[in-house]
Parts: sequence; C-alpha cells; structure tokens
Amino acid sequence: YVSIVNYYKHQFNVINSIREIRRKGYNVQLELIGPIKKSLKKKFSKALVGCESFVKYKGKIPYNEISKIYKNTDLFIFASTCENMPNILVEAMSAGLPILCSNYGPMPEILKDGGRYMDPISIESITKNLKFLLDNENYRHDISNRAILHSKQFSWKKTSKKTFDFIKSVR
Repeated sequence: YVSIVNYYKHQFNVINSIREIRRKGYNVQLELIGPIKKSLKKKFSKALVGCESFVKYKGKIPYNEISKIYKNTDLFIFASTCENMPNILVEAMSAGLPILCSNYGPMPEILKDGGRYMDPISIESITKNLKFLLDNENYRHDISNRAILHSKQFSWKKTSKKTFDFIKSVR
C-alpha cells in the first residue's frame, strides 16, 4: 500500500484484514509506504504491535524508488475513500499489478474492470476480496492485463496538451 497514512486511507482496516487472512493460513506480508499524518502516529504505532513480522512500514521513500517497489510486489491494495485523481492507483495499474481497490469513487471509473473491489470501511469485505484474489491466480492475471490497458489512457503529455488546448480555446 503506497499512500500517506491518513484517516480516509484506511490502512488500519488493511492491517486488521492482513491479521485475519494470516489466521486463515495465508502467509502474506503487507508493506506500507508513505508518510504518516502527525495526529495518527501513536494510533499507527499501536496498530503495528504484534504484527511486526508481517507488516513492514517503510515510511516516506523517494519517488524514484517507488517503481522498484511495484516491480517487487505481488498484489496492490488501495483502500482510500476520498480521492480526486488517484495517481497512485494509476501507477499500480501501469506496473501490471493485480489490484484490490476501494469501491468508492472515482476508483471504479479509473480502474474499471482491471481490479477487484472491496469496501475499505469493512475489514470483512477487505478480507473476503483479498482471499478471493489470493485463491484465483488466473483472475489476478486477467485483471492485471486489463489494468495495464486502462492505464494507457492516462499520460502527462496528453493531459498537458488537452489543458493547453482548452486554455487557448477560452482566450
């Protein structure tokens, strides 16, 4: 999970889901990357107690190292309930990762059929859908391929051209 640790990102629910999925016999590890909102530091530290062997918090890392992390990842979780343009989601799509994603907008409009959706407010929903992904290798492969295709609709070159074309049109 790459994102700032914040209230609307629901890393706490993801951590609890990973605990639950491990209780069910799945040997999974969670890697969390991103800075922490200051008001959540104590709560976050408490949430990590007892799961240090399978939850790794890397903190904020340089942007140019994130692509290396995506390449060494088997699955991506994005549990945010409040986004405008989820660039992190597009990065994971471009990396060809199977994605377990929040069902809150605009994530479904961006990811489309390129991922599996869950309710990030519900630990049960996260766990159930994560288990589904872990149990279905062919499905993971299929959604990864669709995510890559969908990610190609986003480019900074295209966005800047459309922006400048719009500015010229309203002059």
